[in-house]
Amino acid sequence: MHCLWCDRPFQPEITWRKICGVQEFETLCHYCRRSFMYISGEICRICGRMLELTPAKYVKEDLCLDCIRWEQEEEQNWNHFINRSLFVYNEGMQRFMNQFKFRGDAKLVEAIKTEWKQFFQTYYHNQLVVPIPLSKERLYERGFNQSVLLAQAVSEEVHDILLRPFHMEKQSKKTREERLKMSKHWFALKKSCKVQDKEIILIDDIYTTGTTVRSAAAVLYHHGASRVMSITLARAI
Repeated sequence: MHCLWCDRPFQPEITWRKICGVQEFETLCHYCRRSFMYISGEICRICGRMLELTPAKYVKEDLCLDCIRWEQEEEQNWNHFINRSLFVYNEGMQRFMNQFKFRGDAKLVEAIKTEWKQFFQTYYHNQLVVPIPLSKERLYERGFNQSVLLAQAVSEEVHDILLRPFHMEKQSKKTREERLKMSKHWFALKKSCKVQDKEIILIDDIYTTGTTVRSAAAVLYHHGASRVMSITLARAI
């Protein structure tokens, strides 16, 4: 068997549960699997940041300073918004994302599908599952929306109800301040879509500053959503 990521041959562990189809066979070799780091231990109460990896000067009780700044945004009513992420965005996850997202290797979603779905089920209680959209230009350039693939990996019913009206430079190239200035114009709700009194889970690949998912949440709250949270594959340190 070959690793789905690095293409090295490897021998997966064979058990009766896997033979009977109760448990899936591994798709990644041990080397690639070990490059991932699961978020564990104490986390920021709001964004899910792993506090063990966060410098003490950026933590106050059970919150990171990023979230304290967000909570001080007077114009926003986040209504108990939270984010939870499965992996730390470490060097291994960065390499994985580069191949999955930027080199167009969409099949890599299968490599993390099992644990990603298990993680999602921890927080899913019949909310609307909504992927973060790409602009038309970015979708054409990439060929797929990684957030849609991640949403489809965990739910048979995905609600593609948000638009990204404007094409912008990749957010990974922007500073936090630049993101904040533009965030009000990132998303819109599609016509005829209703979210009044709905609970929603946003799906995205990486939580960095939180601007992307929070901007989407703000639009949904504006249109009457009762509760919005986000689940992302990885959380930046």
